[in-house]
Amino acid sequence: HRAEISKNGEISLEKWYDLIDRLTELRDSKELNEQEEIDYMESLLDRSVSRRMLSDVPIGSLLSGGIDSSLVSLLMQRHSKTPIKTFSIGFAESQFDESRYARAVSELIGTEHAELKVGPDDILEIVPEISKMYSEPLGDASQIPTCIVSRMARENVTVALGGDGGDEVPGSADLDGAE
Repeated sequence: HRAEISKNGEISLEKWYDLIDRLTELRDSKELNEQEEIDYMESLLDRSVSRRMLSDVPIGSLLSGGIDSSLVSLLMQRHSKTPIKTFSIGFAESQFDESRYARAVSELIGTEHAELKVGPDDILEIVPEISKMYSEPLGDASQIPTCIVSRMARENVTVALGGDGGDEVPGSADLDGAE
């Protein structure tokens, strides 16, 4: 969406782009069937990742093992002649540790994977710095792990792509049940 605020303070919202609307429009016009929609989406994602890999500095991927970061890492690996660098963190407490998913994805797609195990002290150490890192209050539970994995990645790469969204939506598929 795009918001415009007039001089008198009136706000108008305009939908800029909606992928679902566009796919529905293409399907209704009979330009795309379901498989063609899937192919279209894949080409959009592939092109988007490919464009972001154009870099004159070392590049890698933040890999959690979830749907989004796994897809971004896979597409990056497809466009790379050498194994890309992937980074993830795990937690000392096994009930919170999902690093096995990232490790499994890395092995499957052939990346050069680095992993860091963190504990409560590592988490508490970064908490005072959070307000300096973000320009506004942010109620995202992943902000602390993201800061930690980003610091680790920065020791090896200058740019790191990531994915966040699809498997973080409330009510989305439970990956633990997919083992």
